[in-house]
Amino acid sequence: MKQKLAMAAAALTILASAPASAATYLFDSVGDSYVIDFNGFTDTGTIPGLTSEITYTLSALSGTTATFSYIVDNTSSAPVTASRVSSFGFNIDPNFTSVGTVTGAVFPTVSSGNVPNGVPNVEFCLTAGPNCAGGAGGGVGISDPNATGTFQFNFASAPTTITLSDLYVRYQSIDAPSLNITGGSATGIPVGVVPEPTTWAMMLAGFFGMGAILRSQRRRRLAAIA
Repeated sequence: MKQKLAMAAAALTILASAPASAATYLFDSVGDSYVIDFNGFTDTGTIPGLTSEITYTLSALSGTTATFSYIVDNTSSAPVTASRVSSFGFNIDPNFTSVGTVTGAVFPTVSSGNVPNGVPNVEFCLTAGPNCAGGAGGGVGISDPNATGTFQFNFASAPTTITLSDLYVRYQSIDAPSLNITGGSATGIPVGVVPEPTTWAMMLAGFFGMGAILRSQRRRRLAAIA
């Protein structure tokens, strides 16, 4: 019985630490801006102290072209002693037809595709490495100045609103000696997003399962006493 309870508790712990669903960020007016805090995690769980912050601003909207500016800040702290943000990106609605001018020396490359650690594939990312998974040696370290730049999207028709979702950041070169991490990599999603409905359902099922186990154990104890 103790083993079953331990297994149920472990299952709930895994569910609670699983990546949550994406928050969405709506831009419908020039000047709209969001300051978004990101965590950091791997397949084995969250890495304490591994954090970053990105500010997205809709800086211009002219006809079928939208221009965004960004600020990337690596806010990692103890027990993390070193890390760098190597890429960041998102999905976008409506879909863009092409990417226009991109500025910024730290993240010069536009890409799309796979993001590690269970995060959905993205339609757009800016990276210091070859792709959305990061890599190479560039990015923003803990002691580096914030990275700034702009990017443009061209749409088939003039958008009235633009929604960003599935936002992520990618970390590389993570050192956290007290956690036995040297040169590690991880992914981050916005802090405080709500778990997906399927995750809630699994968590509730886990709670009900644990309740059933406890009730069964209590009935057997009562029967033994009788």
